[in-house]
Amino acid sequence: MFSKTPLERDKKITSTNQQQKIKTQTVAQKQSTQITQPQSLQKKSLLNKPGIKKLPEEETKTQEKTGFTNKPSDKFKNIKCADPFASSKSGQNAGSFMYIYNAGGIPCRVSHGTSKLYLQWNQGVDISQLNYDPILITCFEGLVEQKHPYNFIAYQCAKEMLEDEQSGEKVVPILQKLVWPLRAALGNSNDKVYENALEIAKCLSNSVGPNLNIHIKNLLVPVIRKVQNKKYRDKIYEFLNILEENGGSDVQKTIKASIPTYTNC
Repeated sequence: MFSKTPLERDKKITSTNQQQKIKTQTVAQKQSTQITQPQSLQKKSLLNKPGIKKLPEEETKTQEKTGFTNKPSDKFKNIKCADPFASSKSGQNAGSFMYIYNAGGIPCRVSHGTSKLYLQWNQGVDISQLNYDPILITCFEGLVEQKHPYNFIAYQCAKEMLEDEQSGEKVVPILQKLVWPLRAALGNSNDKVYENALEIAKCLSNSVGPNLNIHIKNLLVPVIRKVQNKKYRDKIYEFLNILEENGGSDVQKTIKASIPTYTNC
């Protein structure tokens, strides 16, 4: 074999050096694109540091599905809100005064005057033409309402219906249905409910006269419990006087049997 000349040897060496240089540059470029995690972090995980807790697997899966799309306000969606027109145990069941009024069963509304509230009947409503059964009965049942404006509506509506000149002939047939809710209102512990009930009881006596006599004992039971209360004494005696004036001497005997100190003054 022929030996290589010095010129050929130099060319081969130069070619080999260039290939090694290119290979070294390629390896360096690959290493520069990789980010090596510091050795201190390779040995210690962030999850092991105090104050950083690992999420449960179930919660992690939920976040993966939802993608953290829940709004901050979503936590309020489960709070129950009261529906003013819904049936509930708070008093607005299908038979309560509140429910019937909201459903349009009482043809009136509250008007706010300059100094006080007053009842305004719907356009075209004539009190003398109203069906006292069931409207007046419903209003008597609503006398125990303590929420505004239902307590005012029940009281004022019943008062104006009883004060109508033709009320007597409509009230007498349903008197039995009026006495029991009136007695319940007279036995109520709320001051305003009790005072309204006393006023309605006077209006009822003026409307039906002696027809109320057979029911007086039932009305006296809750009344005499507060006769010694100075706050109500004058109003109670005023009510008893009206009962006697409209019912006659028999009523006086009934009253004195329950309240021996009673005198008509």
